[in-house]
Amino acid sequence: MKKKLTHSRAISATILAELLEQQRPFVPYAAPAYQFAKSPEDKAFITELCFQTLRAYPKLQLISQQFLKKPFRAQDNDIFCLLLIGLGELTREQKSHAAIFEAVEGCMHLNKAWAKKVINACLRAYQREQLALDQQFQDNLIYQTAHPKWLIQQIQLAKPDNWQAILSENNQHPPMTLWLNPEKTTPEAYQALLPLPSSRIPACPHALKLSAPLPQSQLPHYEAGFVNTQNASAQLAVQFLKLQAGPLRVLDACAAPGNKTANLLSALNATNPNQPHQTKSTLLALDVHQKRLQSAQVLLSRLNLNSALKLTLKQGNASKPEMWWDGVPFDRILLDAPCSGTGVIRRHPDIKCHFTQERLNEVKSQQAQLLKALWPLLTPGGLLLYATCSVLTEENEAQIALFLAEHPDADITPFCAADIPPDLPLPAHAPSYGLQILPEGVWDGFYYCLLSKKSGLST
Repeated sequence: MKKKLTHSRAISATILAELLEQQRPFVPYAAPAYQFAKSPEDKAFITELCFQTLRAYPKLQLISQQFLKKPFRAQDNDIFCLLLIGLGELTREQKSHAAIFEAVEGCMHLNKAWAKKVINACLRAYQREQLALDQQFQDNLIYQTAHPKWLIQQIQLAKPDNWQAILSENNQHPPMTLWLNPEKTTPEAYQALLPLPSSRIPACPHALKLSAPLPQSQLPHYEAGFVNTQNASAQLAVQFLKLQAGPLRVLDACAAPGNKTANLLSALNATNPNQPHQTKSTLLALDVHQKRLQSAQVLLSRLNLNSALKLTLKQGNASKPEMWWDGVPFDRILLDAPCSGTGVIRRHPDIKCHFTQERLNEVKSQQAQLLKALWPLLTPGGLLLYATCSVLTEENEAQIALFLAEHPDADITPFCAADIPPDLPLPAHAPSYGLQILPEGVWDGFYYCLLSKKSGLST
C-alpha cells in the first residue's frame, strides 16, 4: 500500500483487493495497511470489516453480480471490495445510511470519485431489493451458506450427515482460547489476573476460554511468557503423541509458527526433570520457511521455557530429509501437515477466497510425500502423529489408507476412551482411521491419526 490512507473502509478495501489479487492468506497483506490505522480501536475495526467481508465473500460476490452492469477493471478491485464491504454491512442490518455514506466516501479517499455513483446506486438498489433477493436465492447454497460451490460440494461429500452444521459453524466468530505456560502460571492463577471472565477446558489442562476476545496486548504478562493464544483442538496433539520419560528424540516436522513446538517443549520438560546432559531428550523443530521459523523462535523466546532438553530449530524441507537428517532415528514425530484449513475457516475466512480445488490437489500430494519421506526416520516401536486442520476425508483417513497400503510396517494406534474428551464434537460416522473433530464451540475442526512402526519389518 503506497498511498497513506485515513479512511477505515478505504484501508479495508485496499487490504482485501491486495489479498484477492495475490491469492494469499489475510495476515501477511493486512500488516502493511495497519500502519495507517488511527488507533488500536481503528485497527480492530478494520480487521473486523475485513473478516466480515471475507466471511460472506461468496454471497456478497453473488449479490454484486445482480446490480453491476459490468465487472470492474482489475485496477479497480479496491472499488469492488469497497462495494462488498458496503453490501456486507447492509446484510448485517447495520444502519443503512451510515453504511452507504461511508462506502461512497471511501471512493474519494481512494482517488476514484467516478465510482461514487456506481457504489451509491448498487447499495441503494440492494437496500430496496434485499427481501426479493432473499426469496430469489432461497435454494441457492452459495447465497445461503456464503461458501464457494466447490467447497460446499467437498464438505457435503466428506461429511454427508454434518455438512450443514460445518458450513454454519464456519460463519461464526470463533472463541478465543489460551494456552497457559505451566512453567509460569496455572489456569486458576491466570484466571484471577484476567480482566474478563474465563472458563476451564477440562480436556486441556493448560487451557482457558475467554468470554470475549482480547487483544494480545491486554493479556496479563503476555510479553513475560505467561500465555499464548492457541485453539483447544491443537492443544490435544501433545497428549495424543504419548510422550514419556526420556531420553526421547522428537521431531516437529512442520513446526512454524511454533505453537505446538512450545507444547512439546513444555511437555518434554515435565517428563525430563533434572536430567543430566547426556540423557536429555532432544526436540528438532523443522520448517521449510525461514521467516516462519524466525517467528517460532520469537515465540519460544517470549515463553522462555526453561528447557530440560536440547532444542534445535532448523530450516529444512521435511519431504527431503537427505538435506538435513543426521541419520539417527526419532522416537516421536509430529507431522502437522499442510492442508486445506477447512476445519478452521471460522478463524481464517479468507480460505473461501484464495483456496481452490487445484490447491487442494497440491496439498494432498504434499501430505503423501511428507508421510512417505518421514516414515523411514521413525525408530521401530516409535510413534508418528499425523495431524491436519481439515474436515475433508481425502486429506485425512483416505490419505492414511493409501499410506497403510504401501507400508506394511505401519500400524494404527487407536485413541482410547480416556484420550477423547467427552464433549468433543465428532461426525455422525467415525472415520475408519484416526479421530475427526468437527468445528464447534471451543473445538476447531482437526484430524489426528497415530501411526506406530512395527518391529522386524522394512518399508
